[in-house]
Amino acid sequence: MKKIFSIIALALALAPMGASAQTETTTWDFKTPTEADKTNLDADKTDWEVYSSTRFRNKSVISEPTELTANGETLEFTKELQMTTNEVQGIRIIPGTSIQFVKGSTITIPNLLKGQVVTVKYKTNVKTASSVSPTNLTVINAFSESTSDVTASGSVSDNGDVTFTVGGTDRNYTNITSITVEKAVITIGDAGYATFCSENAYNIPEGLTAYVTDKCNSTKGIENGIKLLTTDILQANNGDKNTFYASYIIKGAKGTYYLRPADEEAVTNDKTNNAVKYTYNALRGNLTEKKLESTEELTYFLLGNANGIGFYPTSGENNLAAGKAYLRIKTSIIPAQSNAKGLSFIFEDSTTGIKNVETMSVNENAPMFNLAGQRVSKNYKGVVIQNGKKFINK
Repeated sequence: MKKIFSIIALALALAPMGASAQTETTTWDFKTPTEADKTNLDADKTDWEVYSSTRFRNKSVISEPTELTANGETLEFTKELQMTTNEVQGIRIIPGTSIQFVKGSTITIPNLLKGQVVTVKYKTNVKTASSVSPTNLTVINAFSESTSDVTASGSVSDNGDVTFTVGGTDRNYTNITSITVEKAVITIGDAGYATFCSENAYNIPEGLTAYVTDKCNSTKGIENGIKLLTTDILQANNGDKNTFYASYIIKGAKGTYYLRPADEEAVTNDKTNNAVKYTYNALRGNLTEKKLESTEELTYFLLGNANGIGFYPTSGENNLAAGKAYLRIKTSIIPAQSNAKGLSFIFEDSTTGIKNVETMSVNENAPMFNLAGQRVSKNYKGVVIQNGKKFINK
Protein backbone atom coordinates (compact mmCIF):
# COMPACT_ATOMS: atom_id res chain seq x y z
CA MET A 1 0.00 0.00 0.00
CA LYS A 2 1.27 3.45 -0.88
CA LYS A 3 1.04 6.08 1.80
CA ILE A 4 0.57 9.74 1.00
CA PHE A 5 1.78 12.85 2.73
CA SER A 6 0.70 16.31 1.62
CA ILE A 7 3.17 19.10 2.06
CA ILE A 8 1.48 22.48 2.40
CA ALA A 9 3.35 25.18 0.53
CA LEU A 10 3.41 28.45 2.45
CA ALA A 11 5.09 31.62 1.21
CA LEU A 12 7.04 32.71 4.24
CA ALA A 13 10.60 32.95 5.38
CA LEU A 14 12.11 29.60 6.28
CA ALA A 15 15.41 28.07 7.22
CA PRO A 16 16.14 25.41 4.61
CA MET A 17 17.12 22.08 6.02
CA GLY A 18 19.53 19.64 4.58
CA ALA A 19 22.00 16.91 5.31
CA SER A 20 25.36 17.20 3.70
CA ALA A 21 28.34 14.93 4.05
CA GLN A 22 29.76 16.63 7.09
CA THR A 23 33.01 15.95 8.88
CA GLU A 24 33.49 14.57 12.34
CA THR A 25 37.04 15.00 13.57
CA THR A 26 38.73 12.18 15.46
CA THR A 27 42.10 12.69 17.09
CA TRP A 28 44.37 10.00 18.48
CA ASP A 29 46.45 11.75 21.14
CA PHE A 30 49.48 9.54 21.73
CA LYS A 31 50.48 11.54 24.80
CA THR A 32 47.51 10.42 26.87
CA PRO A 33 46.87 6.70 27.32
CA THR A 34 43.87 6.15 29.58
CA GLU A 35 44.28 4.95 33.15
CA ALA A 36 42.82 1.62 32.04
CA ASP A 37 45.43 1.45 29.25
CA LYS A 38 48.27 2.04 31.70
CA THR A 39 46.88 -0.54 34.10
CA ASN A 40 46.65 -3.17 31.34
CA LEU A 41 50.12 -2.36 30.01
CA ASP A 42 51.55 -2.71 33.51
CA ALA A 43 49.74 -6.02 34.05
CA ASP A 44 50.78 -7.59 30.71
CA LYS A 45 54.09 -9.36 31.32
CA THR A 46 53.97 -11.33 28.05
CA ASP A 47 53.83 -8.68 25.34
CA TRP A 48 54.93 -5.52 27.18
CA GLU A 49 57.59 -4.52 29.65
CA VAL A 50 57.93 -1.51 31.90
CA TYR A 51 61.08 0.59 31.72
CA SER A 52 62.06 3.90 33.30
CA SER A 53 59.27 3.37 35.84
CA THR A 54 56.35 4.67 33.73
CA ARG A 55 57.19 3.78 30.13
CA PHE A 56 56.22 0.67 28.16
CA ARG A 57 57.75 -1.17 25.18
CA ASN A 58 56.80 -4.22 23.17
CA LYS A 59 58.51 -7.56 23.82
CA SER A 60 57.80 -9.20 20.47
CA VAL A 61 57.70 -8.39 16.77
CA ILE A 62 54.29 -7.29 15.40
CA SER A 63 54.49 -8.47 11.82
CA GLU A 64 50.83 -8.07 10.72
CA PRO A 65 48.85 -4.84 11.05
CA THR A 66 46.83 -5.11 14.24
CA GLU A 67 45.33 -2.95 16.98
CA LEU A 68 47.57 -2.72 20.00
CA THR A 69 46.40 -4.80 22.96
CA ALA A 70 47.58 -5.32 26.52
CA ASN A 71 46.35 -7.80 29.09
CA GLY A 72 43.80 -9.04 26.55
CA GLU A 73 42.24 -5.60 26.03
CA THR A 74 42.47 -3.20 23.09
CA LEU A 75 44.30 -0.02 24.07
CA GLU A 76 41.73 2.76 24.02
CA PHE A 77 44.05 5.60 23.05
CA THR A 78 45.11 3.83 19.83
CA LYS A 79 41.83 2.04 19.12
CA GLU A 80 41.03 1.42 15.41
CA LEU A 81 44.64 2.08 14.37
CA GLN A 82 46.62 -0.91 13.11
CA MET A 83 50.35 -1.05 13.78
CA THR A 84 53.40 -3.13 12.94
CA THR A 85 57.00 -3.14 14.06
CA ASN A 86 59.78 -5.38 12.86
CA GLU A 87 61.77 -5.14 16.07
CA VAL A 88 61.43 -6.01 19.72
CA GLN A 89 61.17 -2.70 21.58
CA GLY A 90 60.17 -1.14 18.27
CA ILE A 91 57.21 0.64 19.88
CA ARG A 92 57.66 2.66 23.05
CA ILE A 93 54.70 4.22 24.85
CA ILE A 94 55.77 7.28 26.84
CA PRO A 95 52.79 8.76 28.75
CA GLY A 96 52.75 12.53 28.59
CA THR A 97 55.03 12.66 25.54
CA SER A 98 54.30 10.40 22.55
CA ILE A 99 54.60 6.94 21.10
CA GLN A 100 58.06 6.26 19.74
CA PHE A 101 58.44 4.11 16.64
CA VAL A 102 61.61 2.56 15.27
CA LYS A 103 62.44 2.80 11.57
CA GLY A 104 60.20 0.56 9.42
CA SER A 105 57.26 0.55 11.83
CA THR A 106 53.84 1.30 10.30
CA ILE A 107 50.52 2.81 11.38
CA THR A 108 47.41 2.13 9.28
CA ILE A 109 44.08 3.94 9.43
CA PRO A 110 41.51 1.65 7.76
CA ASN A 111 38.49 2.47 5.59
CA LEU A 112 38.93 6.15 4.86
CA LEU A 113 37.12 8.07 2.12
CA LYS A 114 38.54 9.99 -0.79
CA GLY A 115 38.97 13.63 0.10
CA GLN A 116 39.22 13.23 3.88
CA VAL A 117 42.10 15.10 5.47
CA VAL A 118 44.60 13.35 7.72
CA THR A 119 47.13 15.22 9.87
CA VAL A 120 50.16 13.73 11.65
CA LYS A 121 52.41 15.44 14.18
CA TYR A 122 55.89 13.99 14.73
CA LYS A 123 59.44 14.82 15.71
CA THR A 124 62.76 13.10 16.21
CA ASN A 125 64.02 12.09 19.65
CA VAL A 126 67.66 12.58 18.65
CA LYS A 127 69.67 15.03 16.57
CA THR A 128 69.30 12.84 13.49
CA ALA A 129 66.41 13.74 11.19
CA SER A 130 63.33 11.52 11.23
CA SER A 131 60.48 11.15 8.76
CA VAL A 132 57.04 9.63 8.16
CA SER A 133 55.99 8.52 4.66
CA PRO A 134 52.29 8.14 3.75
CA THR A 135 50.51 5.98 1.20
CA ASN A 136 47.18 6.87 -0.43
CA LEU A 137 47.49 10.55 0.50
CA THR A 138 47.77 13.62 -1.69
CA VAL A 139 50.11 15.79 0.31
CA ILE A 140 48.90 19.17 1.58
CA ASN A 141 51.66 19.98 4.08
CA ALA A 142 54.87 18.10 3.37
CA PHE A 143 55.89 14.96 5.26
CA SER A 144 59.43 16.26 5.52
CA GLU A 145 62.55 14.68 6.99
CA SER A 146 63.44 16.98 9.85
CA THR A 147 65.01 17.33 13.27
CA SER A 148 62.26 19.82 14.23
CA ASP A 149 58.58 19.36 15.02
CA VAL A 150 56.57 18.54 11.88
CA THR A 151 52.84 18.92 11.27
CA ALA A 152 52.13 17.11 8.01
CA SER A 153 48.80 16.54 6.28
CA GLY A 154 47.22 15.16 3.15
CA SER A 155 43.86 14.30 1.60
CA VAL A 156 42.94 10.69 0.98
CA SER A 157 43.56 9.90 -2.70
CA ASP A 158 41.17 6.93 -3.04
CA ASN A 159 38.70 5.14 -0.78
CA GLY A 160 40.61 2.72 1.41
CA ASP A 161 43.39 2.47 3.98
CA VAL A 162 46.07 5.05 4.67
CA THR A 163 49.41 3.76 5.97
CA PHE A 164 52.32 5.70 7.47
CA THR A 165 55.81 4.19 7.45
CA VAL A 166 58.34 5.56 9.91
CA GLY A 167 61.71 6.53 8.45
CA GLY A 168 64.85 7.91 10.03
CA THR A 169 67.96 5.91 10.84
CA ASP A 170 68.38 2.46 12.33
CA ARG A 171 67.73 2.23 16.09
CA ASN A 172 66.71 5.88 16.28
CA TYR A 173 63.10 6.54 17.16
CA THR A 174 60.52 8.94 15.79
CA ASN A 175 58.07 10.47 18.26
CA ILE A 176 54.53 10.60 16.89
CA THR A 177 52.39 12.78 19.13
CA SER A 178 49.01 12.70 17.37
CA ILE A 179 47.01 11.69 14.30
CA THR A 180 43.81 13.49 13.30
CA VAL A 181 41.33 12.31 10.69
CA GLU A 182 37.97 13.56 9.51
CA LYS A 183 35.14 11.02 9.20
CA ALA A 184 32.24 11.59 6.82
CA VAL A 185 28.84 11.65 8.51
CA ILE A 186 25.27 12.63 7.70
CA THR A 187 23.12 14.25 10.38
CA ILE A 188 19.32 14.12 10.56
CA GLY A 189 17.56 16.69 12.74
CA ASP A 190 14.36 16.66 14.77
CA ALA A 191 12.11 16.80 11.70
CA GLY A 192 13.31 13.40 10.47
CA TYR A 193 13.85 14.58 6.90
CA ALA A 194 16.70 16.24 5.05
CA THR A 195 18.06 16.87 1.59
CA PHE A 196 21.45 15.63 0.46
CA CYS A 197 24.06 15.65 -2.27
CA SER A 198 27.78 14.94 -2.27
CA GLU A 199 30.69 14.62 -4.69
CA ASN A 200 31.29 11.09 -3.34
CA ALA A 201 29.17 7.94 -3.61
CA TYR A 202 28.08 6.33 -0.34
CA ASN A 203 26.12 3.36 0.87
CA ILE A 204 22.84 4.39 2.49
CA PRO A 205 23.37 3.99 6.25
CA GLU A 206 21.12 1.53 8.04
CA GLY A 207 18.03 3.32 9.34
CA LEU A 208 17.89 5.85 6.52
CA THR A 209 15.91 5.82 3.26
CA ALA A 210 16.91 7.87 0.22
CA TYR A 211 14.44 9.16 -2.37
CA VAL A 212 14.48 10.91 -5.73
CA THR A 213 11.36 12.29 -7.39
CA ASP A 214 9.40 10.89 -10.30
CA LYS A 215 8.57 13.03 -13.34
CA CYS A 216 7.48 16.58 -12.50
CA ASN A 217 7.06 17.84 -16.05
CA SER A 218 3.29 18.37 -16.31
CA THR A 219 0.38 19.65 -14.23
CA LYS A 220 -1.26 16.26 -14.50
CA GLY A 221 1.92 14.63 -13.30
CA ILE A 222 1.95 16.51 -10.00
CA GLU A 223 -1.67 17.42 -9.28
CA ASN A 224 -2.12 14.30 -7.15
CA GLY A 225 1.30 14.49 -5.61
CA ILE A 226 4.96 14.16 -6.46
CA LYS A 227 5.99 10.54 -6.32
CA LEU A 228 9.17 9.75 -4.41
CA LEU A 229 11.18 6.75 -5.55
CA THR A 230 13.79 4.86 -3.54
CA THR A 231 17.36 4.30 -4.67
CA ASP A 232 19.95 1.71 -3.67
CA ILE A 233 22.87 3.99 -2.81
CA LEU A 234 23.76 7.69 -2.64
CA GLN A 235 25.40 8.42 -5.98
CA ALA A 236 28.09 11.04 -6.43
CA ASN A 237 26.70 14.34 -7.66
CA ASN A 238 28.54 15.56 -10.75
CA GLY A 239 27.06 19.02 -10.73
CA ASP A 240 23.76 17.78 -12.19
CA LYS A 241 25.26 17.31 -15.63
CA ASN A 242 24.43 14.82 -18.36
CA THR A 243 20.82 14.42 -17.14
CA PHE A 244 21.97 12.41 -14.13
CA TYR A 245 20.51 14.13 -11.07
CA ALA A 246 21.99 12.57 -7.93
CA SER A 247 20.24 14.61 -5.24
CA TYR A 248 18.04 13.15 -2.54
CA ILE A 249 15.43 13.47 0.15
CA ILE A 250 16.64 11.51 3.18
CA LYS A 251 14.28 10.11 5.81
CA GLY A 252 15.32 8.72 9.17
CA ALA A 253 15.34 9.12 12.91
CA LYS A 254 17.23 12.01 14.45
CA GLY A 255 20.90 11.20 14.77
CA THR A 256 24.34 11.12 13.19
CA TYR A 257 25.04 8.36 10.69
CA TYR A 258 28.47 7.32 9.43
CA LEU A 259 28.89 7.19 5.67
CA ARG A 260 30.83 4.39 4.02
CA PRO A 261 31.98 4.51 0.40
CA ALA A 262 29.96 2.57 -2.13
CA ASP A 263 32.05 0.16 -4.18
CA GLU A 264 32.22 0.36 -7.97
CA GLU A 265 29.87 -2.58 -8.47
CA ALA A 266 27.17 -1.00 -6.29
CA VAL A 267 27.55 2.33 -8.10
CA THR A 268 27.24 0.65 -11.51
CA ASN A 269 24.26 -1.48 -10.50
CA ASP A 270 22.36 1.48 -9.07
CA LYS A 271 23.01 3.57 -12.17
CA THR A 272 21.75 0.73 -14.35
CA ASN A 273 18.72 -0.24 -12.25
CA ASN A 274 17.61 3.31 -11.48
CA ALA A 275 18.73 5.20 -14.60
CA VAL A 276 15.23 6.45 -15.43
CA LYS A 277 14.67 7.63 -11.86
CA TYR A 278 17.78 9.79 -11.94
CA THR A 279 16.93 11.19 -15.38
CA TYR A 280 13.53 12.52 -14.27
CA ASN A 281 14.51 13.52 -10.73
CA ALA A 282 13.33 17.10 -10.08
CA LEU A 283 15.68 17.53 -7.13
CA ARG A 284 18.80 19.54 -7.85
CA GLY A 285 21.85 19.54 -5.63
CA ASN A 286 24.55 22.09 -5.06
CA LEU A 287 28.11 21.20 -4.14
CA THR A 288 28.84 24.82 -3.27
CA GLU A 289 26.63 27.48 -1.68
CA LYS A 290 24.06 28.68 -4.19
CA LYS A 291 21.65 31.59 -4.45
CA LEU A 292 18.12 30.59 -5.43
CA GLU A 293 15.54 33.02 -6.76
CA SER A 294 12.29 31.89 -8.38
CA THR A 295 11.35 33.35 -11.73
CA GLU A 296 8.26 33.42 -13.93
CA GLU A 297 9.56 30.27 -15.60
CA LEU A 298 10.85 28.26 -12.64
CA THR A 299 9.75 27.90 -9.04
CA TYR A 300 12.18 26.65 -6.41
CA PHE A 301 11.12 24.82 -3.27
CA LEU A 302 13.23 24.33 -0.15
CA LEU A 303 12.78 21.76 2.57
CA GLY A 304 11.85 23.53 5.78
CA ASN A 305 9.88 23.36 9.00
CA ALA A 306 8.25 26.79 9.13
CA ASN A 307 4.78 25.27 9.51
CA GLY A 308 5.53 21.58 9.73
CA ILE A 309 8.02 19.65 7.67
CA GLY A 310 7.67 20.37 3.98
CA PHE A 311 8.93 21.87 0.74
CA TYR A 312 8.17 25.60 0.64
CA PRO A 313 8.39 27.90 -2.40
CA THR A 314 11.15 30.45 -2.18
CA SER A 315 10.21 34.06 -1.65
CA GLY A 316 12.88 36.45 -2.83
CA GLU A 317 16.49 35.30 -2.73
CA ASN A 318 17.54 32.28 -0.67
CA ASN A 319 21.07 31.03 -0.09
CA LEU A 320 21.31 27.27 0.07
CA ALA A 321 24.38 25.78 1.72
CA ALA A 322 26.63 23.27 0.02
CA GLY A 323 25.61 19.62 0.16
CA LYS A 324 21.86 20.27 0.13
CA ALA A 325 19.18 19.95 -2.53
CA TYR A 326 16.15 21.88 -3.72
CA LEU A 327 13.07 21.12 -5.81
CA ARG A 328 12.77 22.85 -9.18
CA ILE A 329 9.47 22.87 -11.08
CA LYS A 330 8.23 24.87 -14.05
CA THR A 331 5.96 27.63 -12.75
CA SER A 332 3.46 27.02 -15.56
CA ILE A 333 2.65 23.46 -14.47
CA ILE A 334 2.06 24.11 -10.76
CA PRO A 335 -1.66 23.45 -10.10
CA ALA A 336 -3.85 26.55 -10.29
CA GLN A 337 -4.82 28.48 -7.16
CA SER A 338 -8.49 27.57 -7.49
CA ASN A 339 -7.88 23.91 -6.64
CA ALA A 340 -4.65 24.25 -4.69
CA LYS A 341 -4.01 21.48 -2.18
CA GLY A 342 -0.36 22.11 -1.67
CA LEU A 343 2.38 19.90 -3.05
CA SER A 344 1.99 16.32 -1.91
CA PHE A 345 4.44 13.43 -1.96
CA ILE A 346 3.48 9.86 -2.70
CA PHE A 347 6.03 7.46 -1.27
CA GLU A 348 6.97 4.44 -3.34
CA ASP A 349 7.60 2.24 -0.31
CA SER A 350 5.08 1.23 2.34
CA THR A 351 7.32 1.68 5.35
CA THR A 352 7.39 5.44 5.74
CA GLY A 353 4.71 5.47 8.44
CA ILE A 354 3.33 8.74 7.06
CA LYS A 355 -0.43 8.98 6.98
CA ASN A 356 -3.21 11.45 6.20
CA VAL A 357 -3.64 13.86 3.32
CA GLU A 358 -3.87 17.44 4.50
CA THR A 359 -5.44 20.01 2.18
CA MET A 360 -5.11 23.75 2.19
CA SER A 361 -8.21 25.87 2.43
CA VAL A 362 -8.07 28.77 -0.01
CA ASN A 363 -8.74 32.30 1.27
CA GLU A 364 -9.44 34.48 -1.75
CA ASN A 365 -8.92 37.61 0.37
CA ALA A 366 -5.52 36.52 1.66
CA PRO A 367 -2.66 38.99 1.05
CA MET A 368 -0.58 38.60 -2.11
CA PHE A 369 3.20 38.93 -2.43
CA ASN A 370 5.58 39.26 -5.36
CA LEU A 371 8.69 37.12 -5.74
CA ALA A 372 10.69 39.61 -3.67
CA GLY A 373 8.37 38.97 -0.72
CA GLN A 374 6.72 42.41 -1.00
CA ARG A 375 2.99 42.69 -0.45
CA VAL A 376 1.12 43.73 -3.60
CA SER A 377 -2.47 44.59 -4.51
CA LYS A 378 -4.84 42.40 -6.51
CA ASN A 379 -4.20 44.64 -9.52
CA TYR A 380 -0.54 43.61 -9.61
CA LYS A 381 0.37 41.83 -12.87
CA GLY A 382 2.85 38.98 -12.92
CA VAL A 383 3.87 36.12 -10.68
CA VAL A 384 2.41 36.39 -7.19
CA ILE A 385 2.13 34.20 -4.10
CA GLN A 386 -1.15 33.84 -2.24
CA ASN A 387 -2.29 31.16 0.17
CA GLY A 388 1.14 29.66 -0.18
CA LYS A 389 0.70 29.09 -3.93
CA LYS A 390 2.48 30.76 -6.80
CA PHE A 391 0.55 31.73 -9.93
CA ILE A 392 0.48 34.35 -12.67
CA ASN A 393 -1.95 37.16 -11.95
CA LYS A 394 -3.20 38.54 -15.28
